Amino acid sequence: KDYTDNRNFSSSTSYPSDVEILYGRLGNALNLTWMQFELTDISWSSSDSFAISLWLWPDDSSKKGAVVSKVADYEFSLHVGDGNDIVFEYWNSTGYPLINLTAENNLSLGSWHHAVVSYNGSVARLYVDGVLADSDSDVSGTLKDSSGNLVLGQGYYNTTDYGAFSGVVDDLIIFNRSLSEAEVFGLYANSSSKEVLANITNIGLGNHSYRGYSQDYAGNLNNTGTRIIQVNNTPTTPTVTINSSSGLNRTADDLYCKFTAIDPDGDKMTVWVDWNRDGQSRVVSQIYSNVNNNTKISSKLLSGDTSKGETWICQVTIGDGYSNSSTASSPTLTIQNTPPTVTLEYPADASKTTNRTPLFNWTYSDDDGDAVNFTWNISVVKFSGSGSCSDTRSSGILTENNYTPKTDLKCLYDNGFYYVWQVNATDGTDWTMSSVYSFNLTALVNINLANSVVDFGEIAQYGSNDTTDDSPPPFVLENNGTVFVDVDINSTQLWSTVPGNSSYYQFKVDNVSGEEGAFNWTGSITNWYNFSISGAVTAIDYLNYSDATDSAEVDVRVQTPPNEGAGTKSGTVTFTASLGE
Repeated sequence: KDYTDNRNFSSSTSYPSDVEILYGRLGNALNLTWMQFELTDISWSSSDSFAISLWLWPDDSSKKGAVVSKVADYEFSLHVGDGNDIVFEYWNSTGYPLINLTAENNLSLGSWHHAVVSYNGSVARLYVDGVLADSDSDVSGTLKDSSGNLVLGQGYYNTTDYGAFSGVVDDLIIFNRSLSEAEVFGLYANSSSKEVLANITNIGLGNHSYRGYSQDYAGNLNNTGTRIIQVNNTPTTPTVTINSSSGLNRTADDLYCKFTAIDPDGDKMTVWVDWNRDGQSRVVSQIYSNVNNNTKISSKLLSGDTSKGETWICQVTIGDGYSNSSTASSPTLTIQNTPPTVTLEYPADASKTTNRTPLFNWTYSDDDGDAVNFTWNISVVKFSGSGSCSDTRSSGILTENNYTPKTDLKCLYDNGFYYVWQVNATDGTDWTMSSVYSFNLTALVNINLANSVVDFGEIAQYGSNDTTDDSPPPFVLENNGTVFVDVDINSTQLWSTVPGNSSYYQFKVDNVSGEEGAFNWTGSITNWYNFSISGAVTAIDYLNYSDATDSAEVDVRVQTPPNEGAGTKSGTVTFTASLGE
């Protein structure tokens, strides 16, 4: 019995009827002079590590016996030996002492002494009054572990060998672990030092409670109250990286905050990820729960949350339920300008057109919403033939996504050329080039007779007439195509007595009033010329296709041959147009 909260460590104790409780080292103590004090329900496994601590006051040198033992089963004994020695023995199952420690001549009668035995599974130590007295660093074998009772003051038999102990015992403590030297000294707490320093190692993770006691020689007791100590390794502060889905850090990119969650204890973790924009904290926050150790995490910030020019940092804190890591920050990532994109539409790639001033158009987009300007560019590629044609153009800055050339395109596919075109787009920061499209400018040859019949009516024998006075009106040709054309003329036979070409049936080319210069005058037949009956002749050279000057007239002259009989006379004139460029 004592005054600490842990005094009732056995629920069934057998006191001899004449047991005497005396003033002890700390509070009360048991007088064991020729008395046996037996603890009947102690279950103690000593196969791993243990420690025994007690105070003893020997009062008769002739009575040497067990202070505390389980010698009924021949297990262990801490007893007073010859020459005022303190002896500890621990046997194996065959009765061989695996531990045999002796502190020689360390006891003096009528004085308190502190004894501690400590065993850590391989090394056994015996301390007397806070000082190491004996040790065995090579204990091998299996210690005996019986269910026998723990006995104070009486040995296996009542003789001088393991017999009765004569004296007083106080503050017996049995530990299920070994004690360090500092802990032994703390239990001894001699008169020169009252500070207890306990360095306890290999304590399991989690929360542990402990309490410290102090007691004076009068038995007055005080304690620290229950204290909680937490054994935990804080999660590792992660190394955090930040990058974008394309690697270009643009508005349309998702951002990724990457790190590995590590807890040295292998605990489940909670991870907090905060996305900070332009110095503003926690614009977006994300939490990951029940994260396993060594989990690689890639936290995503969607592209819709970012804009050009913003700076972003992700910060990561990891907790294991006991403590949190330091908050780790990624490097700063700045959202860069996204160049516009441009897609050509018309003329489509590898298409053809007869329009020499087509409307070029294209589509565009800009992820940053910037205003976009353009330049249009076109050039010519020769693919066959021996001719030459040059037609390279640029538009200058455009604000609309279409463009019509100011003058007609020059180079025809019919002559071995095709066009390639491209558009460049800028948002004021970056330029983007479209893909390159090609197309063919194909000649459209098309002429029309605005006046297709010349009727001279009646002509007297040996008479003549022509259309130069517009009576009757001449043939009028219009170039309705998209290219300069040459026009060939031939006719069927008009007179029966003159079967071939003759001066009795002639033509010449002239300007249409108001459309002078519509054809090449010097290359055309502008003086009277015999109609070709058997073949064609080029009558009009380089007839223009522009609406203002795209017409020419063909005058006809007829004269009656001398022997031509009366009757209706007619001939069919054929006009054939061909590419003149």
